[in-house]
Order: sequence, then C-alpha cells, then structure tokens
Amino acid sequence: MPLMQAFKLSDKNDVTVFCTMYDKEKCFPELMRKLKVKRFFYDIPFPKIRRSVNHLAAYIYNSINPRKFSNYDLLICNHQPSIWLGYRAKKRYGVPYIYYAQGISRELYPREVDLNVKDNWDKDRSVPTGLFSKISHFKKIDKKAVREADAVLTVSKKISKELETIFGRDDVKICNPCVDVDKFKRYPEEDTKGVVDKFRIGRPFILTTNRHEAHKKLDWLVDMMKFVVKTYPESSLVITGKKNDFYTPFLEKRIKDLNLEKNVILTNEITDYELVSLYNQADVYVYSPPEEDFGLGPIEAMSCGTVPIAWNAAGPKESIIDGENGFLAEPYRIEDMAEKVLKFLSDERLKEKMREKCRKHVVQNYSWEKHMEVLEGTIIEVLDKNKN
Repeated sequence: MPLMQAFKLSDKNDVTVFCTMYDKEKCFPELMRKLKVKRFFYDIPFPKIRRSVNHLAAYIYNSINPRKFSNYDLLICNHQPSIWLGYRAKKRYGVPYIYYAQGISRELYPREVDLNVKDNWDKDRSVPTGLFSKISHFKKIDKKAVREADAVLTVSKKISKELETIFGRDDVKICNPCVDVDKFKRYPEEDTKGVVDKFRIGRPFILTTNRHEAHKKLDWLVDMMKFVVKTYPESSLVITGKKNDFYTPFLEKRIKDLNLEKNVILTNEITDYELVSLYNQADVYVYSPPEEDFGLGPIEAMSCGTVPIAWNAAGPKESIIDGENGFLAEPYRIEDMAEKVLKFLSDERLKEKMREKCRKHVVQNYSWEKHMEVLEGTIIEVLDKNKN
C-alpha cells in the first residue's frame, strides 16, 4: 500500500520512500524501479529476527539524528517506527506528518488471538512483542506520536474506534484500502484456466489468500473442509502464501490428521498472474482471520467477481453486505461458515446473480481513485494549515 501511494503521488510531487529493509527483486520490483527508495538505516542481516533488529536500529539511529527528514514538506507515516520518526522530525524541525494507520500495532497491543496462538509465532514477531509491550518507552512514544500527528487516516471504522479509545483521536478519517480494478477483474476463461491444471485443483474450488501466520487462523478453514468434503468429496481448498518453518508445519499436520491431503492445496509463493487467475477460477472465496483490521482479500475476490464469505466481525463486515455481495458467518463457528459455503455452492443462479454486484461494489467504493481522493485532500489540508 505505501509503495502504491508513493507511486500515485509521484505524478505531481517529488516523493521519496523510506523503509527499514527491502529487496528490489522480490518486493514489487516494477514499482521499486519507478520510485526513489532509501533505507532508514543499514540493513542488518540478523538471522531469525532481522525485521525486529532493523526496526529497533532504525528508530534509535534516526531518533538521535532525524536530520534526513528536515528538508521534506510533509511525511506520511505507515506503521512503527515511521510514526515515531515522524514525531521526532516534527519536534526537531517542524516537519508536519500524517499517520496512515493500517492497524494498531500488534507488538505494542497484542490482541486476544495473538496471545492464544503465540506458540506458533515466528521469532520476528514474538521478540518485538515481548520487548515493545514490556518497555514503557515504546508505548509512550507511540501515544505521543499518534496524538501529535497533523492528521490521522485509517483503513476502517474498527481501527478508527480503537484510535479514539487508545489515543483519544476523535478526528480520524477513513481512507479505505483499495485494489487495482483494471488488474483484478474477470478475464476470459481460456486466459485463467491454466492454474487449475498446474495446482491440480478439484471442483468445487474454494480459495483463500493470506500469509502463513498463526493469527490468520488458516487452520480453521482446514477444519471447515471436513464438513465440505462430505457433500463434495472432490472439492479443493486452495491456500496461497509463502510457506515457512513456524506455522506451515502446524497447518500441514492438521491437513494430514484430518486426511485432507487430496483436498487442501498449499501453493507456496505465486505470481500476480496466478493470483488473479485463482480469483477468477474460484467458485467461492473464504476468509478466516478473526480480528482483521480491514481484510484486502475479500475486496480482491469481489473485484474479480468472486463471492466472499467471512466472519461477521471486525473489518470484513464493513466491506461485505451479507446476502448482497457476500456472506457473513457467525463468529467464530466453523460449522456456520461451512454451511454458508455449501449453500452457496449448491445454487448456481445465486452465484451468477451476486457476481456482478461484487464487482460493482468494489469499483464504486475501493478503487485507487477513491483512495487518492481522501489522501490528497488530507495532504492539501495539512500543508495549508502549516503555511499559516
């Protein structure tokens, strides 16, 4: 999201992107080549906890010497530690900053689901959670940084309420995440059917897209399949996402224990073309995270005309209108999600009826044009305010 924001803004502005670490060959390489990208600090290749070490090093170094930010007219801060550095630059040099909150820091404010699944965390999440949540300085600087921001934007009403509760910000604007509707769309059948053969996908085909992380609760969808296969023994649940050594083994064991090796497919990393093709070919899309801030997967699915099913909770209930452009299952009852999947799969007429509504809903509410309208409007407001 930050890279695409920068790319859109670079049409009319001189934009530089700062980050703790990146790989130009793997992290949106086409965008990287079009943008000025710099590191906050040196990339320290520390094994297992590379992200944590680099976040901490970037914060310490740039807090002591935030001069590199002094010549910018405005900073847009996504995540920590960038919001903390925005605060330091404003205090030292008077540079205004906007906080685009994609969520409340899980390291500083772990959620119930995070604490319940921490045995399956990777060290790059467990180390900062243990460190940041126990050292009072980090919560103090986080609260100061959010409260002092010249404007705060966020992805959903859910996060807006949390920002008001935790930080006292009652002036937060919603700036929904978005998708490239020209990329995520319906394509001719012959252009996308190759993925079905490549991954040996059976029908009906159920899709989910997410990182292999414990708090995403992909294992719930594996449990759901034990109900689905009773009616559709040849059905497939396809789970995208890069495999890892901390959660994927747990997922694979669950699949094996339920004798679902022929029905659940873990694709590992896939290309953008394969992702869009999977969205096009899927009969239905399912989304399992229980406390998601927004949930981009259902939006991408809808943009491709594929109906999503998610929990009637958190972010997805803001984008899915139950019975209109998707379905919302009772949180967090796996049997209810399975029932909704089975009911939808049995009704071809309903599938065709809802497909057009899905696409229309995304184009009207979650395009980049809508997103940039809010973002650019906020930028102008902040710059005008700081001129006076």
